Amino acid sequence: MAPRVAALLADELGHDEDWEREQVTAYRALASGYLLADDALRPADAVQPAPWSPLL
Repeated sequence: MAPRVAALLADELGHDEDWEREQVTAYRALASGYLLADDALRPADAVQPAPWSPLL
């Protein structure tokens, strides 16, 4: 989706393909900081409560 958006904006704003690539690269770098780690998707029963947890 990001490449298409960059292409649309480049066309509207009069930028070239280098600008498009830079925008997509910058977007992907920023977005990568918001991705969950693989182990964050473990089932809830695989997660052990902390020792101070009221669930103990």
